[in-house]
Amino acid sequence: MIFYIYRQKQTAKKNKRLYDEAKLHAQIRGDFITSMSHDLKAPINIIRSSVQLIHSLEDNVEPEYLSQRLTVITQNANRLLRLVNNLIDMMKLEENNFNKMKLENVNLVEVVEEICLGSVDYMKQRELEFIFDTEEEEIITAIDREKIERVILNLLSNAIKFTPPLGLITVNMAIKDGDIKIVIKDSGLGIASDKLEAIFLKFYQIDNTLTKPGEGTGIGLYIVKKLIELHEGKITVESREGIGTSFTIRLPIKPLALEGTKECEIKHTSGQLLEVELSDL
Repeated sequence: MIFYIYRQKQTAKKNKRLYDEAKLHAQIRGDFITSMSHDLKAPINIIRSSVQLIHSLEDNVEPEYLSQRLTVITQNANRLLRLVNNLIDMMKLEENNFNKMKLENVNLVEVVEEICLGSVDYMKQRELEFIFDTEEEEIITAIDREKIERVILNLLSNAIKFTPPLGLITVNMAIKDGDIKIVIKDSGLGIASDKLEAIFLKFYQIDNTLTKPGEGTGIGLYIVKKLIELHEGKITVESREGIGTSFTIRLPIKPLALEGTKECEIKHTSGQLLEVELSDL
C-alpha cells in the first residue's frame, strides 16, 4: 500500500510537470502568433498607406517627398522579407533540411569586420560608440559565409536595438584554445538571470517591458544558435540587467583542403543583406 501511494504521488508529480510544460509551450506559441500577426500587419499597413498617399498626390508629389516615401516602403518590404526568411529557415531547421552547407575558405576576420563596418551608420543614427578589435589579422577557416553573416548581423541588430543612446557596442576576435572566439558586447538594458537559459528557445521572447509591444517573434536567436551548431560551434550569453549583454561565439578552425595554392575568394557583404537583417532598427 505504501509503495502504491508512493507511485501515485510520483505519477501525479510527473503529470503536473508535463501539464505545466504543455501550458508554457502553448503560451509561448500564443505569444508567437500574436507577435507574428503584429510584425506582418505593421509593415503591410505602412506600405499600403504610403502607396495610397503617393497615388492621392498624383502629379503634385515633390521628388524629395517621393524619395522619403519610397525609402519607407523599401524598409518595410525588407522587414517582411526578413520575417519570411526566418520562418523558412525555422521550418528547414525543424525538418533537418538545413544540412547543405556552402562551405568556403575565407578570412573570418575580414568577413566580420566588413559586417561591422556596414552596420556603423545604423549605430551612428542611434548615437552609439562602436569598437572592433582583433588579436589576429587573418584567420582562414571554412564557413557558409551567408549563414555566418546572418548570425553576426542578428546579434549586432539586438545590441543596437537594446542599447540606449551614448552606449557602447564592441566586437572582439581572438584565437582561444584552438578555436575562433568572437565576443559581441553591449552596454544596453541587459537580460534577467532567470531568462538567460531560455533566450535561445524557439518562440521565446524577452520580457516585453523592455521592448515595444509585439516586437520580435522569438525565433532570431533560435536560428542563430542552430546556424552556429551547423558549423560545429557554440554560442553562450552573459548579461546583467542595466549593465549590458555579451554573446560569445566559438568556432573551430577547420579550413577545407584545397588543391595547389588556390587563394581564398573574398566576397563583399551584400548591401541588401545588411538592409534586410537590420530592417527592424
